[in-house]
Formats: sequence, C-alpha cells, structure tokens
Amino acid sequence: MAVRIKARIVMQGIAVFALAACNHYSAAPIEGWVIDADTKKPLEGVLVVANWQLHKSTIGGHIPAAHLNIMETQTDKNGLFFFEGWEPRTAQWGFFIDRDPELLFYKDGYQYRGLKNPPRSEIDDSKVRRSVWNGKTIELERFDGDLKDYAAHLSSLHASVHTILNGSRCEWKRTPKLVLAVTRQEKIFRENNVYNSLTSLSDISGYFCGSAEEHLKSLGILSPIPWDV
Repeated sequence: MAVRIKARIVMQGIAVFALAACNHYSAAPIEGWVIDADTKKPLEGVLVVANWQLHKSTIGGHIPAAHLNIMETQTDKNGLFFFEGWEPRTAQWGFFIDRDPELLFYKDGYQYRGLKNPPRSEIDDSKVRRSVWNGKTIELERFDGDLKDYAAHLSSLHASVHTILNGSRCEWKRTPKLVLAVTRQEKIFRENNVYNSLTSLSDISGYFCGSAEEHLKSLGILSPIPWDV
C-alpha cells in the first residue's frame, strides 16, 4: 500500500510539473510590404517565411528548440505579404526570446534578410505573439558580387533555416517554396565548384519524412523530370 501511495504521489508530481512547463501561445496577423532599396518600387515574388522558434536552456546558454509554427508566402505585385493569425498552441519545454516570429526574406538577385523581434533580457510569456515588423515596409538590396561572395552571404540564411530543413519532425514540409529556393541555389553553387553551407535536396530527404523531391513534385512545384541532386 505504501509503495502504491508513493508511486501515485510521484506521478501526480510529474503531472503538475509537466503542466507548469507548458505554455499556450497564439499569434496576431502580420502584413508588410517589400520594396527595392534603390528604386523604392514593390518587389513581387519575394519568398517570406515566418518562423516561431522556441528556445531551451542548457549549461552553455539558450539554444533553438522546437518550432511552434512555421508559415511561408510570397509577395504580390504590390510587394504585399500577409500571414494569418493562429489560435493557441501548446509549447512544451520551450520559451521565446526573439524569434516570435523571425521573418526571412529571399529573392534571387537580392540580399537575403532575416528580421527578428528585439532580444529580451527576461523571458516574455505573453500569450499573443506579435511581430514588431507588422505594418512595416522592408527594403531589399540587390546583391553585388560573384558566386563565392553570394555563398558567403547566404551562410546567414543557412544559420536561420537549418533547423527547418534538417529538423527531425519533417518541418521542411511546411515550407516547400523555401526548400525549392535553397536547394536550387545549392545546386548552382555545387555545379560551379563553389563551397557553400546550404542544404541539398537529397540531404533534406529523411527515412521518416519521405523524399523531398517527391514531395515537391506532388505539390506541382517541381518538374516530374528527375532532378539531378
């Protein structure tokens, strides 16, 4: 009897601790405009990814943990992008620092940009996450340099998206346009013998996630002709 009571107390303690470790977050809508930094004209077809990235504490400091949500879209002819708000989701064993969300902007021929919320000195447990970039106009500068320069520049893009493209929970399936853009650029670098840190299409494919190439084909955004990966 004493053993059963002790076991029950332990299980209740674990349950209480688990509930205390959970937070429920939702997100407000986000819209903005992307323009050419020189001409000030709207940029159409800019890939925009919103990444609500949780962090966790370790001995060495805070490191990225799970993605609470990931969304992607492209700008229209007016340079407008929009993300709908979403209802409360449960975050276990994680908290937000500044990627709530991180906004990633990518277009061929332009410099990549990653925009976060300002870092906080304390953990912010606000239930509704909002982007400080909501309602703002984002400028993208044309890239001036060769392929080696571009590969070095995109190393920051790799740092932002590697947990999406190489995650164990098949996160890349939520961002097919990002997968296509990154892997095509990696292929260009590789064919020109330019060292780069981007992820290839074959590297994204996983045993539990299936083939990234087949997934893109099923969505109709990759030619059915076998792609040399």
